[in-house]
Amino acid sequence: MSRSPSSTRHRAALAGLLTAAVPAALLLTSPGAHAAPSAPPTFTWKVSQQFVDHFAKAGYNQNTFVASDGASLTADSATVFGDGAGWANPTTGDASLQYAGTITGSFVVGAPQYSIAISDPAITIKDGAGQVTADVAWTVPSDSANPSGGADDVVVTTFNATASDWSDGALTATPDWSTQSFAPEFMDALNPGLQPHFRTTGGSSDAKKAPAPFTALAAAPAATTTVTQEDDGAAEVAVAGTGYQPGGLGIYVGVTQAGPINPADAEAYLGTQWVNGSQIAADGSFSTTLALTAEEVAGLDPEASYEVHTMKAHGQAASDPSQNVRIPIELVIPATDEPGTDEPGTDEPVTEEPVTEEPVTEEPATEEPTVEEPATEEPVSEEPAIETPATTTPPTQAPAAAAPEVPQVVQTDGIGGPAGSATPALGAVLVGLLVGAAVGIRRRLAGEH
Repeated sequence: MSRSPSSTRHRAALAGLLTAAVPAALLLTSPGAHAAPSAPPTFTWKVSQQFVDHFAKAGYNQNTFVASDGASLTADSATVFGDGAGWANPTTGDASLQYAGTITGSFVVGAPQYSIAISDPAITIKDGAGQVTADVAWTVPSDSANPSGGADDVVVTTFNATASDWSDGALTATPDWSTQSFAPEFMDALNPGLQPHFRTTGGSSDAKKAPAPFTALAAAPAATTTVTQEDDGAAEVAVAGTGYQPGGLGIYVGVTQAGPINPADAEAYLGTQWVNGSQIAADGSFSTTLALTAEEVAGLDPEASYEVHTMKAHGQAASDPSQNVRIPIELVIPATDEPGTDEPGTDEPVTEEPVTEEPVTEEPATEEPTVEEPATEEPVSEEPAIETPATTTPPTQAPAAAAPEVPQVVQTDGIGGPAGSATPALGAVLVGLLVGAAVGIRRRLAGEH
């Protein structure tokens, strides 16, 4: 069964909000299908070649150059800050990314002379204008009046970057050096004695003081889902995302059949929620819950796969697919308990009963021809037919024409002879004829019956 979810509720899904509460019973968890870059989100930067070289250990010093708090050093002494978080939009080029770790350079000759630490850098890009910010701390033990200091989240340097500078979640850029100095905020956060390392002074090392190029990796939008279902199929899908762009009109989150994201078809999505841009945290995280009724789940195709889709809200997804994410989910879809499919198909066609019982025409066909009884009983009239002729009444009355009376008739006709001559013999003949005729008539009558 193929079904595109549709209802007034879902037709308005991408223009409004849906909420419903469904208790939890069955728990399933799925990771996001939209993968982040292969390398973990990191920010790799030397700060400047001067920063690396000045704190490098040499024969005359005991300098240290140490990465800590999650940072590490490459073979050429670039610092790799890890644990990247935030978001980047490769379509527009905008980004807000934060990293963790500290790089500390200490200049030591016999005793610590000074140190500079740069921690937890971040990059932000808006409309092509970018900046690197970080926490800064320093020490100058010999400056009794101002031995240490620093500031948090100061702009260290600036740069320009557009969407074309991003490639597979990675941005490589070179900060601006047009002013021959790092950003004013950073400079102001340093002890005055340390500032010359980050601006031109006319010395031989000026060529190394420019901010070094950096590479920032961004985690693409991704999400995890937790599905809970009741016995009747009603489901809640909890969605937690990272790497999404905050602000603006936000994103839509909904359940649909597995396949390409289709921002133009609101009816293809169930349980859609609008996550306003203000509901997405600065680090790109959000959470929401989608609710699907038992009826909606039962209407899904048990042979199909389903996903949670995220996309930019209010018609922006077509031109900016940066927030398009597909997350596979598992739903227990009742395949046979669906009302209106099996019951009508099986119970109503209980036409087998009418077909078998109503055509109980076998009984009429067998019982009505019970007319065989009348057909057999009526011929029982043979008894009257046989008994009537069998009456001995005619044979009993036949002696009425007995021989003694016949001679009397003959004598009346004048046939006679001498007394006691042929008359008796003739009479006997006549009587025999009459008796024979009577017997013949009787037999014939008996034969007819």
